[in-house]
Amino acid sequence: MLKKLLLLLVVLALAFGLPRLGARWLRALENALGRVARRHGLAVLLAGLAAFAISAGITTLIGPSPPHIHDEFANLLAADTFVKGRLTNPPHPLWEHFEGVHILSQPRYMSKYPPAQGLMLAVGQALTGKPYVGLWLSAALACAALCWALLAWVPARWALLGGLLAATHPIIVKWSQVYWGGLEAVLGGALVLGAFRRILKPAQNNNASPLPLSHGFLLGLGMGILANSRPFEGFVFCLLTMGFFFIWCLGGHCPPFTVLFQRVGLPMAAALAPIFLFMGLYNYRATGHPLRMAYMEYERQYAVAPFMVWQKPRATPEYRHDFIRRHMLDYALVEHQRQQNLPGLLKESRDKVQRLLQAFWPFRPWYLWAIVAAIPLAAFCCGWRRDGWAKLASVLTLLFFAGLMLETWMWDRYAAPSAALIAVIVLMAYRRLRVFRWEGRPVGLFLARAMVGLCLLAPIPWTMVRAKEYAEKPWDYQRLAIIRDLEQRGGQHLIIVRYAPTQSVHDDWVHNGADIDAQAVIWARHMEGKNQRLLDYYKDRSVWLLEPHKEPVKLEAYRNE
Repeated sequence: MLKKLLLLLVVLALAFGLPRLGARWLRALENALGRVARRHGLAVLLAGLAAFAISAGITTLIGPSPPHIHDEFANLLAADTFVKGRLTNPPHPLWEHFEGVHILSQPRYMSKYPPAQGLMLAVGQALTGKPYVGLWLSAALACAALCWALLAWVPARWALLGGLLAATHPIIVKWSQVYWGGLEAVLGGALVLGAFRRILKPAQNNNASPLPLSHGFLLGLGMGILANSRPFEGFVFCLLTMGFFFIWCLGGHCPPFTVLFQRVGLPMAAALAPIFLFMGLYNYRATGHPLRMAYMEYERQYAVAPFMVWQKPRATPEYRHDFIRRHMLDYALVEHQRQQNLPGLLKESRDKVQRLLQAFWPFRPWYLWAIVAAIPLAAFCCGWRRDGWAKLASVLTLLFFAGLMLETWMWDRYAAPSAALIAVIVLMAYRRLRVFRWEGRPVGLFLARAMVGLCLLAPIPWTMVRAKEYAEKPWDYQRLAIIRDLEQRGGQHLIIVRYAPTQSVHDDWVHNGADIDAQAVIWARHMEGKNQRLLDYYKDRSVWLLEPHKEPVKLEAYRNE
């Protein structure tokens, strides 16, 4: 912390003492950025390429991240399913041994999550055999869409800067290295926000030019992507933006209804219709009903804690595995119960906010960097009253995060639909900060340049921290090493995993692909007195026992007891 505090003090000293330091070269760089940004298509492309290059470079440098949390394994299962040309998989005859958190085993074997992340991973897997390439593509599309959205809110060079800052932001970098999602929702939210602002522009100009059909189409496309990535948070985001649009219309600012219907409504319907048809088919294949999502069916079968803090817990089902029971009761339900009184709700809400702040600026100590972020935000607030669009962005952001606080759980990816909205506020804040002067000296200009420079360098310390974590070889690396070792030996293998009661409910070794029986290495759960059917079914496989609580973790030949 001392080094970071010293860095902050040095930057402040230079800002007030030598505010014109490096101004000549920085001005030339900014002018070059402005020339590129004037070609909007090139600016969008550059933001996407930068994100792809950074994502691919980090993976190449430190290696691909093995799946760690349940969500990642679920999304990889979806990807493997799609690559094989299926929407879902038939249930396994011995499905009780392969149950998992966030995995639906009946009536179909599949991920419970919406398909957007799985589809992007499937693209990477289909093109290169590596699903993480889909993460690089997702980062490129998300940052390109962010730049496109920002072009409707801020001047072109600022929009390009915003796209580049997004490409180097630690949260975007992290989402490009893990499989739990977030980037697809960034893409959807950016399309919605960019199209929303462009639809309002002709109204602001007294309908001087007709509305392009593309705005309505991209608005619908963004809504469809949100519905298939973060359905609840995407719904809240779309509800807020469309709510403001209707308020705007009631004020007499919008085009005539017929024009709005033809130029916005019909293109939006054209984008949403095939997406909704796909969603209905996907739901029907998963649950037998076009309006019932796999997520809902999984919650009905396994979950006790409800999704929202005000809902009542469900009846406790009969679990076949203590590991899953403890995840649902000792973790998920406890999180919900903590928020059932006002003090608990306030404390958990504070923790959710802190968790989001730590996620969006993960360098420690996070509160020191929060102080740094307060500098441009203070400049933003100074001009807030004179800028109606700044007011709108602020109100939408506050209402969106207020809606998120009603969810039982909160992780960084839940806020992904609002990424473009946050970028708008950040860039408006930097623009305000740049014009701040102290006794005639351009202090604000130096601070803005320095902070942007530090942000652009953020992937370097992030990568160093991540590489150090990888070097520790936690359980997910050990699991991957076991798979590779058995594959090198050749033959077919079955690993029966027996957990101790102290096993962390977040570290689960039992995960499989779409075609369980076709795998060289199969992972199954130990079931007391019922393992013989596994041995009979897989009689041609070498059978191993793994007990993760024993150190060192190693396979033992299985002896049926």
